[in-house]
Amino acid sequence: MNQSSKEIISTDHIPVMLREVIEVFSSNFYDKNYSFLDMTFGAGGHSEAILMAYNKSRVYAIDRDIHTEIYAKHLSEKYLNRFVFFNTKFSHINFLVKSGNIGMCDGILFDLGVSSMQLNSKDRGFSFTHNSRLDMRMENNNSTGIDAQYLVNYFTENQLADIIFKYGGEKHSKKIAKAIVAFRMNDPIITTHQLADIIEQTVGKYYSNSKIHPATKTFQAIRIAVNNELSEISIGLQSTIPLLKIGGIMIIISFHSLEDSIVKNEFRKMTKKVKHNKYSIFSQNSSSFDNDKYCKININDPIKMEFVNIFKKALTPGRDELITNRRSRSAKMRAIQRIR
Repeated sequence: MNQSSKEIISTDHIPVMLREVIEVFSSNFYDKNYSFLDMTFGAGGHSEAILMAYNKSRVYAIDRDIHTEIYAKHLSEKYLNRFVFFNTKFSHINFLVKSGNIGMCDGILFDLGVSSMQLNSKDRGFSFTHNSRLDMRMENNNSTGIDAQYLVNYFTENQLADIIFKYGGEKHSKKIAKAIVAFRMNDPIITTHQLADIIEQTVGKYYSNSKIHPATKTFQAIRIAVNNELSEISIGLQSTIPLLKIGGIMIIISFHSLEDSIVKNEFRKMTKKVKHNKYSIFSQNSSSFDNDKYCKININDPIKMEFVNIFKKALTPGRDELITNRRSRSAKMRAIQRIR
């Protein structure tokens, strides 16, 4: 691997809430020999931190973006048989399980949303910061499926309005959809700057006092629709929960309310109270829950759960991280532990 690749690996992407991830795992896992599943590998920051913290552990990682393979190759060479990578998406995880490539895990991590690498790419169309072809697909640009350019040029006005409102929370979605359809009647919308300009000219006046660009919510909505992100999250959660060993922990970092709502609802279902006996695997004084941030478990309580929330409420990044890593500002971390 050349020097530039190494520099990219070390500086291009800062993993969000890394300290908290390792803190949660470390407060519950005391040995070094564990199995982890990183469902959103990205540049490998979380995976490598886990490999370093548990020097006999094994990490299985997946990512749907083929551009992450360079980072996976780096970890494969550095950690040899302790790291295994699969270029696939959440909805295909069952194929890996059925084929025996992935088994039961002690820890599972999701770091949801679009990555800094994708947003910073000059030719993948995720952001209007760079003028490039509208694409937004998280998979290889040559993969099958619709891209952002197809969506804005061929979806109906009502479909566009629904997507922009549902996935972007954009209250001016109908105005934006109408403007998109009016523009494409004369010329196709091909680039990110074309789309951003259409949106700004249409609703820019409503954002004069806003900290975000008028096109931000619409770009988010289109990206979510193109990649079927919310459905993928639901499938990913439902597919990986059975892989969690007793005592195992699942950590999920989300970045907007749509993601967090899915996580919160799934966790609520999984932590539904059920009857149990007094021989819980946790004691009242369990060191796993010494920190006030964590929920306390009382063995004398006649009600127990198959899963318990590790945090009383979602954690957010600390002040230092908010200063050094702007992407972390909207992050929320939730975690559950399987108790039987």
